[in-house]
Amino acid sequence: MNPTPFSLCSCKAYDQGKLYGVDIASALSVICLNPKENEKILDLCCSPGGKLMFIHDYITLNQRTENKQNNPIDFYLTGVDVHQGRLHNCGNLMKKYKISNSRLVLADGTSWTNEKMPVRFGDGRKLRKQLEKLKNISEIPSQSLLLYETYGTFFALHIQKERQVRDNINQIYQEVVLGKFDKVLVDAECTTDGSIKHVVKVVEKDRWEAIRDLFSTDKRDQVVELQKKLIWNGFQLLKTDGILIYSTCSFQKEQNEEVVQWLLEEAKQEAVLVHPFDDILHSNMKNSVPFVESKILAKTIRLDPKHSNCSGLFIAKIARRIQIN
Repeated sequence: MNPTPFSLCSCKAYDQGKLYGVDIASALSVICLNPKENEKILDLCCSPGGKLMFIHDYITLNQRTENKQNNPIDFYLTGVDVHQGRLHNCGNLMKKYKISNSRLVLADGTSWTNEKMPVRFGDGRKLRKQLEKLKNISEIPSQSLLLYETYGTFFALHIQKERQVRDNINQIYQEVVLGKFDKVLVDAECTTDGSIKHVVKVVEKDRWEAIRDLFSTDKRDQVVELQKKLIWNGFQLLKTDGILIYSTCSFQKEQNEEVVQWLLEEAKQEAVLVHPFDDILHSNMKNSVPFVESKILAKTIRLDPKHSNCSGLFIAKIARRIQIN
């Protein structure tokens, strides 16, 4: 018996910020990333925000299951996107669902580095004013979210001690936020020809320019150049022994296997391709969605409507190793 379709937006739990929807293909890319406690994680193309929230919940729910004492869960999540309007919508989602230990950064993912203090962050005066309005900071749970915006960047700091936050906010930011990442997700912009929902939408609305772009070689070549820049910068932002997931919702090998192969050749021995399900926290996740092993590049996988009963998705998992000369 097939489930009855319904509108998620009409659900009361959705309005209350207790429920959100994530496409199963997008969820699988996060599962393959396997984010964990005590890691610094980057979503380099984070809008509209579904994967960012799922990364957060994947860590917190898994750790709460294993953490019988309900201790604070330490990790830090960064989302980057170049589109201000889409990032603003992503920020609204974070506020609605009270996503903690995280920030959003308005920046070009092909060139962004995580080395500088944000503009106007200063000595944290704005955050101190927020703290001063609170009657008793000891009543705030350790996972509480203090979220504010400056030049399109959203910040959320893990609060532990009033004095620590007030007096050492710049030091906390430098130690906890800046630098390279343990895990990086590059769900790159693509021609979206594998997204059945997107294809149906553009066909139904007679958006012929968008339909043409799905199969245009000129458009594809432009997108491939962007994808190479994104995967390269994502790899540069990765720590040694870190993991990068590259994914697209395209069926085209030029946007998938060939982009990954390009990175492997450019990075030489530093980039090592591993199977997406290597080191997965829960082994039964491997059987949650049927997938197809790529016949073009070993250790990469594809999802498609025929085998997986969902939109198309390509996933590659890349580890960064120390280069041996």
